[in-house]
Order: sequence, then structure tokens, then C-alpha cells
Amino acid sequence: MNIEFAPVENFTELPYPERLTLIFITSGSLKGTLNERPVSISAPGILCLADGDKVEVTVKCSIATQSFSYHLEFLNSTVLAETKSFPTVPRIYTGLSLFQREQGWYGVPRITETAYPLLFEWFFVLGTEVQAQSDSLWVCRIKRYLIQILGLLEELNQQREHSPVDAVLDYIHTHYSRKIPLQELTDCAHLNRISLNKRFQERCAKA
Repeated sequence: MNIEFAPVENFTELPYPERLTLIFITSGSLKGTLNERPVSISAPGILCLADGDKVEVTVKCSIATQSFSYHLEFLNSTVLAETKSFPTVPRIYTGLSLFQREQGWYGVPRITETAYPLLFEWFFVLGTEVQAQSDSLWVCRIKRYLIQILGLLEELNQQREHSPVDAVLDYIHTHYSRKIPLQELTDCAHLNRISLNKRFQERCAKA
């Protein structure tokens, strides 16, 4: 079916060839590079990888992860039971932006407290369905939950696109290996120091 679920992802073979991969980090943290860009992810987090990505994990700290991989055409593959009433099936593009680096995404959507329990439940269902394959409709259910996951991640990315705080956090993640002057952060956010500090307090409950 061109899909795989790994209840424990060890990062040794990533990215998987001819697959799009969602890695769900449920505890711990990791550091490394994605396409030569520094990344630092703490749970809860998601790492989105396409087969052309170059990923290297240099530090893993008490990390627990699971992954779901699928072929690019998986969501557009059909069986008779899915299409017998619909001769023409529209193509599904949900989630593709998560893997298209030229659009400015870097494969690491930021997970909110509200989104985490939904993602946890849906990943659990994906794993259960792949393992059980209980009836003729298990693939349909996987597609349903995968579309929900991808849609939620895209929504989170669209929200962060308009957030100065997220822009600053991305800048910090990119340049964490050197000392970053405050002026660079205010320039990145297009805010003065007082406004940026207020936004961080509202977002993180600390300055």
C-alpha cells in the first residue's frame, strides 16, 4: 500500500526513498541539521521529510518518536470500494506544502498545546490501523486520519507565518551557534524591543 508506520523511529535511514515522512516527537528533544539548516526540536514536535531532504541528527536527549511514511501518490490511489459511486476522483493536495522547501517552510511545524492531543490520537489510530488491517476499509480510514493530520499541520504553519514571535524563534534556531544581538531579533520581527518583549511574554509567559 506504499505506507509504513514505525512505532519507534531510530533516524538511521532517513529520509526514506520515494516517501514523505512525518516524524512525531512525543518526548525528549533532538538537534541536528535539515538541508544544512540547524534545527532544534523539543517535544511535542513534528519533523516533515521528503525523500530529497538531507537530514542529520547530532544530539538526541531522552527522545521518543514514531513515524508514518507514505508514497506521494498514496492519497490519490483508489480502490473500487472508494470510487464505485464517483467515476472521477479529485486529486488531494493536502499537506504538500509541508514538504516543499522553496515555499519557505523548513519541515518543522510548531505544535500548539491545543493541537498536540489531536495529533497524538490520530497518530495512534494510524499505527493501530497499519498493524491491524482489520477489514477492507482500513486504508480509507488511514487516508482520512492522514488528511486530518496534514491539514492541521498546514493550518499551524499558516498561523506561524503571521507571527513575529515565530519569525524570531526561527531566526534563533537558524543562528543558535553564535551570539545573536537583540537588534537582529527586533529587525527580524519588525518590532521595537519593548513590543517584542511584550509579544514573548504573551506567548511564553516570560521575557
